[in-house]
Amino acid sequence: MTSSPWDHIERAHQGLPRGSLLDAGTGLRSSRWAADFAERCWTGVTASAERAVEVVTADKGRLVVGCWSDSNLLRGEVYDVVLAHYLLGALERFSPYFEGHLFARLRPLVGGRLYVVGVQPVLQPATEEESAVSELMSFRDACYLLNGGRAYREYPLDWTLSSLAQSGFRVLETRQFPNLYGRPYIDNLTESCQAEISLLDETVAAGLRCRLAALRSKCLDLLAVGGTLWWSFDYLVVCEVAT
Repeated sequence: MTSSPWDHIERAHQGLPRGSLLDAGTGLRSSRWAADFAERCWTGVTASAERAVEVVTADKGRLVVGCWSDSNLLRGEVYDVVLAHYLLGALERFSPYFEGHLFARLRPLVGGRLYVVGVQPVLQPATEEESAVSELMSFRDACYLLNGGRAYREYPLDWTLSSLAQSGFRVLETRQFPNLYGRPYIDNLTESCQAEISLLDETVAAGLRCRLAALRSKCLDLLAVGGTLWWSFDYLVVCEVAT
């Protein structure tokens, strides 16, 4: 049984070319994996100059800052492997309203396989754990909005499969991987909220800090009971260009 999308991609790609790789929405985790996976070279794309500073590229790596709504980005390039890890959900922050065009935009770049990793959104929390994590996530998004930013917007697996088909891809398989969050994830969410709150007027910020403390406390109490917080799942879609 594979324990993560990374494990399954390794298995699904056995025997196929992986000389060149495009990490279409690069971050710390995906860039490290891409550098190890690509046999010849890899290119990472990020819309955030701040994120680009965090990503450490290997000798065979190249990092490009840009948005997929730019039709000239990587024009004419083709890769053995294209990875879209959490890219769909991040578009709302950097290229809003472009989600429906993403896979068609990536299609000319795919010479072999496209691997899409997304997060299944929770519309109606089914457990106390899902409710607590969802509240903290929504609070973080509200903090982004209060500072004039945009929140992440995840798309469900069914929507992703439909968009891939409409964009000229043939889906080969899908997999689901439950999200089990621990203390580091709650700390991360808390720090993101605190950073946004610090930019607000102190009159508003004081109330938000109290609310954040209560939401954090609820998550930590549940963690103390179960050790982890189960919240929805990541999905992996393995696909190739339809002929």
